[in-house]
Parts: sequence; structure tokens; C-alpha cells
Amino acid sequence: MEQRISARDLLYFGGLAILFIFLILVMYMIDRQWEKMSQMEQVMREQAADVQGLRTQIGDLSAQLAQWLARPVSKVLLIMVFHRPFSVPGRPHSSLIMPRVTGR
Repeated sequence: MEQRISARDLLYFGGLAILFIFLILVMYMIDRQWEKMSQMEQVMREQAADVQGLRTQIGDLSAQLAQWLARPVSKVLLIMVFHRPFSVPGRPHSSLIMPRVTGR
């Protein structure tokens, strides 16, 4: 009488089972990578939207600044503000104040 299950059959079955488990693990890892890639794509879309919003805000601010500088009065005020030394009433000009040197 022949044996129905031999050592070779058990070895083949074990190898096939290991390959099947390995295939399931590979599928699980690929699924995790796919989820990570989806999350990264979502973050990149959000960042791109944020950058686009910043560009729009900067463009609006530059247009407002250009509009403000186009006024003749604002140019005069701008020149007066940046070319006049900063001083507080009742105090000398900030560049005239010397630091105190104390001797020991």
C-alpha cells in the first residue's frame, strides 16, 4: 500500500503556504504604501493651495502698494517719513544718544 502523504508532499505544501503568506504580506505592504502616497498627495494639494493663496495675497498687496505710491501726496509723505530722523518730542535724536560708559 502506498502512503498518501509523503515528506516531499509536506515540503511542497509548506513552501506553497509560505509563498501564500508572503503574497498576502506583500499585498498588505503595497496597500499601506498606497495609503501613504494618497496622504502625501493630499498634503501636497493643500500646500499648493496655500502657496497659491499666498501668491494671490502678495499680488493684491503689491497692487495696493503700487496704487498707494501712485498718489502724489503719499510719495511726499513716504519721503518725509524715511528721510527724516526719528525723534521723540522732548528727547534728543536717537543717533545723538551715546551709550553710558561706567568705570569700575
